[in-house]
Amino acid sequence: MVPLARDQPSPASGTERYCPSCDRSFGPDALRCPDDDTELVRITTTDPMVGRDLDGRFTIRELLGAGGMGTVYLAWQHSVGRGVALKVIDSRLCRDGMSVRRFMREAKLASRLSQPNTVSVLDFGQTKDGLFFLAMELLRGRTLDQVSAAEGPFAPERLVRVAVQLCDALDAAHALGIVHRDLKPSNVMVLDQPAGRDLVKVLDFGLAKSLAGGETSSTESGKIIGTPQYMAPEVILGAEADTSSDLYALGVILHELATGEPYLRAASASALYALQVHAPPRSLAGLLPPALEEVVLHLLAKEPAQRFASARDVRSALTAAVGIDSGPQAVVSGPRPRPRTVSLERPRDPGAAPAPPDAPTVIQ
Repeated sequence: MVPLARDQPSPASGTERYCPSCDRSFGPDALRCPDDDTELVRITTTDPMVGRDLDGRFTIRELLGAGGMGTVYLAWQHSVGRGVALKVIDSRLCRDGMSVRRFMREAKLASRLSQPNTVSVLDFGQTKDGLFFLAMELLRGRTLDQVSAAEGPFAPERLVRVAVQLCDALDAAHALGIVHRDLKPSNVMVLDQPAGRDLVKVLDFGLAKSLAGGETSSTESGKIIGTPQYMAPEVILGAEADTSSDLYALGVILHELATGEPYLRAASASALYALQVHAPPRSLAGLLPPALEEVVLHLLAKEPAQRFASARDVRSALTAAVGIDSGPQAVVSGPRPRPRTVSLERPRDPGAAPAPPDAPTVIQ
């Protein structure tokens, strides 16, 4: 979650003194326990980056969140007097050339995105002491998974209202050769304003990859970039993520919004991989109109060729399913997958539906 900028935020304090003898905590100025005179241990919970000035351009004010590649802070941009969300690459990765190149590729590609449903990249670069950063607009709202958990299943009209915006964001990214590769509800922000409009923005193109030729794969050494619950079957089996795998993730998101529960449940990563690859799409009969259910099932097809050809085609099919004219009808690349009602509450034994060999490492 990325909050609205404050006028002049101040660094947070997170220091306490702890007594190992009596298991009590005291203020930051205490040196010895007043009860047993034990020397107190200093515990600092504030991120050391909070309060830091970056080359006179940004002052970091508050920790917002962290991921596998970087940490996001609330920062103050001095040149224009505004708050920004500042993503900083993990310092341990700055010595890894592939990670740095991936981070700079993210910044360059994301800065080219200019679409209302994608977060805007305002600045990026490297500080004099070697710190890589990405400055983005600040948003106020809740992530899509938070909204779904609080409000339950989405009605068909609301589902389509959110879905067409996700399609617009993906269409703009795909047109620039950008594949998100980790689309999921926690990477979608539902803004507080305008109220009741469900205006969404797609966050974190940090795992994006250019489709232009000549680049080194970021999935070397058998690693898969993404989140298993939203990962397309072909990616699990070793294929490169592409626009079709983004559409599969969109289908999982829409299924979860319609049902109010996870699309797949499994006791282990290998069992989850097996379900993604082998389990047929779960029926949405009774939850969505047939035409809308068919769109979701197309997105969840196991074979990429059976999904829609583009995010724009998905958008057309969604609006047509609820009676909104959105231009030419969408084109589906293959036959509709046969829906079946399958309970995944107790997934099959992985031995009966074997996971792919050499289960990959997942980077989240």
